[in-house]
Amino acid sequence: ITDCIISSLEWRFTDYLLTGQSVKQTGNRRANSGPSDLYQVTDGYVYIAANGQNLYEKLFAVIGDPAMLGQMYATNDLRVENHKQLDEIIQGWAGVQSKKELCARLDAAGIPNAPVMEVEDLVQDPYLKERELMLELEDPVLGPIPLMASPIKMEGGRTDHLPPPTLGQH
Repeated sequence: ITDCIISSLEWRFTDYLLTGQSVKQTGNRRANSGPSDLYQVTDGYVYIAANGQNLYEKLFAVIGDPAMLGQMYATNDLRVENHKQLDEIIQGWAGVQSKKELCARLDAAGIPNAPVMEVEDLVQDPYLKERELMLELEDPVLGPIPLMASPIKMEGGRTDHLPPPTLGQH
């Protein structure tokens, strides 16, 4: 698990190794490009990653707010510098939509995005079934119980899925 977490910091390592400077924590916002942040919608949150000039132009086309064409947002560096004002524009537009509505609009425009999912959303997501991440095992006391499967999948390998031990079994 540690390897997975560290690898998710990939761009921060690259920045440090190239510049000798460590990027400070910025919450959910990407510190060196933008807009790329988490935005609240009517039923939760959606992450929008319009962190390149072409993606920013697509986002403007979807939102349509002429303020986004101002000089203060003309380049990535300026968008990073003025992220608070830009985030207010995006939040105002995104905040009146549901996760499903917003993601559909962004998907149609080719803008990377993802809804923040709660556990109740995840257990219904077809991806979990496709990846065999949920399973049901027979417990000698409780009967059938749902459990998470191992996320590690190896060709030719096998994972024995056993129910949790009963009291005193081990």
